[in-house]
Amino acid sequence: MAGVKRACGWVACLSLLLVATAQAHDFKVGALRLDHPYATPSQQGTALLCFREIRNNGAQADHLRAASASVAQQVLAPEGQALPLVLPAGAAQRWRHDNGNCLRLQGLAKPLAAGERFEAILNFEKAGEARVNVWVQQPR
Repeated sequence: MAGVKRACGWVACLSLLLVATAQAHDFKVGALRLDHPYATPSQQGTALLCFREIRNNGAQADHLRAASASVAQQVLAPEGQALPLVLPAGAAQRWRHDNGNCLRLQGLAKPLAAGERFEAILNFEKAGEARVNVWVQQPR
């Protein structure tokens, strides 16, 4: 009986670990950590590509030179900004839907709805190419 309880305990622990891993998704490329990429559901043919945080752990600044997404014809810099975007050394930036720092998805192949996923590719000057899985979610 003790062996069955121990096995059930391990299964419960592994299940919790899998759930935590599935919810917290971040990507590392070079000295950059791209935390929780997400997109907003589309409105009037456009959507936002955001990150909870982008952290540059390097000793030198990096630059986002270009981006693309499987669901859009273009990925543009945030309103009023232009590529390349500077990622200062040793700093973190929040690219959230509520602070105007998100990339803009234009020319969507179809409207984006909460729950969908797609791939985006970001090209950084020093870190190189990052392929990220983006979840479409309703902003909170």
